[in-house]
Amino acid sequence: MTCVLSPFVRQRLTMFVVKTRRADLEALNELVGAGRLTPVVGATHPLADVPEAVRRLAAGQAGGKTATTVRPAEPQRR
Repeated sequence: MTCVLSPFVRQRLTMFVVKTRRADLEALNELVGAGRLTPVVGATHPLADVPEAVRRLAAGQAGGKTATTVRPAEPQRR
């Protein structure tokens, strides 16, 4: 596993791969449903707005996690 330092923020970034297991997802679902686990997402940004999102992170303006939304391309209409 390779660790890198982000050129934008003072955080150590790591890359990891996870194997999704149904039992784990069901356990997480139960915790969220019971209110015992609450993910904190401060903002979501479309892929096109990632540069602005990174600027907000670098400026310390992000509260919670920042998520990028990626949508499949719209089918072309004829």
